[in-house]
Amino acid sequence: MRNNYYNSGWDWTPEGENKGQPLPPAGTQPYGEVYGPAQTTPAAPGELPPARAQEGPGPVRDQVEQVIITRQEQVGSTPPIGQRKPRRRSRRKTGIPGFLVCLALLALLTGGVIYLRGGVSFQDPTESFWDVWQDWAEKNGPDTDRPSIPNLPDRDDAEGWDKFYYSDDEDWIKKLKDTSIRSAPTGDGTVLALTEAAGEVLTPQGIYDKVNPTIVGIQVEQGLGYSLGSGVILSADGYIVTNAHVIAGGKRAEVILPDNTILTAALVGYDKSYDLAVLKVKVTGDPLPVADFGDSDALRVGDPAWAIGNPLGMELRGTMTDGMISAINRQVGADNGTMTLIQTTAALNSGNSGGALINAAGQVIGITNMKMMSDDETIEGLGFAIPTRSVKDVVDQIIAQGYYDDGVPLLGITVYTQEKDGTLPAGAYVASVEPESDAYKQGIRTGDIIVEAGGKPITSTEELLEAKSGLKAGDTLSLKVWRSGKTSKVTITLMTRHQMDEAG
Repeated sequence: MRNNYYNSGWDWTPEGENKGQPLPPAGTQPYGEVYGPAQTTPAAPGELPPARAQEGPGPVRDQVEQVIITRQEQVGSTPPIGQRKPRRRSRRKTGIPGFLVCLALLALLTGGVIYLRGGVSFQDPTESFWDVWQDWAEKNGPDTDRPSIPNLPDRDDAEGWDKFYYSDDEDWIKKLKDTSIRSAPTGDGTVLALTEAAGEVLTPQGIYDKVNPTIVGIQVEQGLGYSLGSGVILSADGYIVTNAHVIAGGKRAEVILPDNTILTAALVGYDKSYDLAVLKVKVTGDPLPVADFGDSDALRVGDPAWAIGNPLGMELRGTMTDGMISAINRQVGADNGTMTLIQTTAALNSGNSGGALINAAGQVIGITNMKMMSDDETIEGLGFAIPTRSVKDVVDQIIAQGYYDDGVPLLGITVYTQEKDGTLPAGAYVASVEPESDAYKQGIRTGDIIVEAGGKPITSTEELLEAKSGLKAGDTLSLKVWRSGKTSKVTITLMTRHQMDEAG
């Protein structure tokens, strides 16, 4: 499984040929970079587009990266700088024991890195692949057509094989569209119930006994490899919630129950903006134990919290860590947009993705999906989880119709207020345009300035938002757009996030 590093800025697709008319193809931008050194005004809050991350790194993002916690990953730490070491009595050393210890540690570390990175085999990737072909020939005959695998590197291309096996994890958003896990039926009326805490405070042992039976392992085939994660049982007949990045690009999914029973899972649906997915397994025997989901809105900073999941894979299944709620409604930028998450000090590691964040009553109050880490700074105790209020909204729609659609109408552009400056008019400066939006199809491009909307002059972002208010998806909004000294009129159809995703 790969480690996926989130970036705060949205990587927009380069402009292509304008087929949307009536605006002519975009030429040289009116001025400078979209976010040049002199430009500090951020995009308008809550809109255009709300599910995307803000452009440009913030003060924290200059130093750290957020990492989704699916893949097995070795995590190290840096000792405090300047810490005084205790004085030790000198003694003679031969050097041989130390050398042997270092050699043994090096061997273990090397094996660990291979295991944590590949998660499948200790063999050389090229050899293991050719073994797969050899097995195919032995089972099907030497003249049988072998499996067709695209972008196959040469046998001696070690770097190519490394990329073939361990592709960039930041592509998980793109991989979602390639997910081919068999589909499950929808619309059976199942909903996720949130219950109030009864006031009882359980011991850590009581919390573990209550919650751990409802935590499962998720194993998803990814070409020649597989990804590992966690999941939480939400219904006795087999619905399981996990992260969308766990199943991204998967060909087949299996659920490992705490008693080591392995069940093939079908995919009900997923939503990339909330990083949630729902799986369904067939239950033929006793009903599955169901997690008690609490209300995340009742959380307060300082509340104790526990996490249960499968860090670093199936060998450490059912690991429980403790901490507290260190922030609520934390806005965290990621590849899939700006997410509103619970922040916790409970230790999370690769493989915890899709697991449970738990309160003192033994209730699941969040689905763990992210942690912060840095190559340059020592970062500890910064984990995140999707609050159950959001989980319920998304999961209920996925079970009902196979996808989530919040119904919020979007123009599909990010703007900030442009004040009149020389030849530049006042209006809403277009910082970016989503390629899947109707705005892009109609020819709007980065650098345009919207000076009129719905027949009313626009001099700020707030006025553009006001012109859009009251409209719903499918409605249209007429815009007058300034570009390089000329203005053009276009009519934009508003779309929901789901509609844009489908269009892409």
